[in-house]
Amino acid sequence: MLIAARVLALIALSLIFGVSCVSVRLAENEIKKAEGVRFSAPNGDFVAFTPDHLDAAWKNSKNGNSISFLSDCDEKSDPSLTSVQQGILNGLAKQEVVDSSYKPFNGRQALFTRVKGEVDGIPSQVQMVILKKNKCLYVITYVGLEAQFESNRADFENFVQGFRAP
Repeated sequence: MLIAARVLALIALSLIFGVSCVSVRLAENEIKKAEGVRFSAPNGDFVAFTPDHLDAAWKNSKNGNSISFLSDCDEKSDPSLTSVQQGILNGLAKQEVVDSSYKPFNGRQALFTRVKGEVDGIPSQVQMVILKKNKCLYVITYVGLEAQFESNRADFENFVQGFRAP
């Protein structure tokens, strides 16, 4: 699944390369990103970077934690929120789901998930919101090393609160 591969690549790159920015092209398919998404960029030590496969991303220059989102408005594909979640988490070893529940978000039901695990043996955490709205799929993620995860969790929560899908 292309969405899962795009998010998984961000997770792996964020954890493996720390604060350095790396961009890869994952597929030849043209991705139709959503238009009119509103959000406020994270404050503080977050620096913007935008790999081709994401709509927007920020990495904390001090600890490597990242906040990002992607959209995919491919009308030919309509995966369930759970299947997107499972696809993303397939690359996370030793998974421990801390929380996973459906909640109202942007006028729809969204899947909110927080998971502990390892990427290439590195203890990590991923928090994400998966939303489908108006024929588009949105994946909002917060990724960090387990030891640093709590330090920017409020920044992610603020980002999610200000996120508006059209």
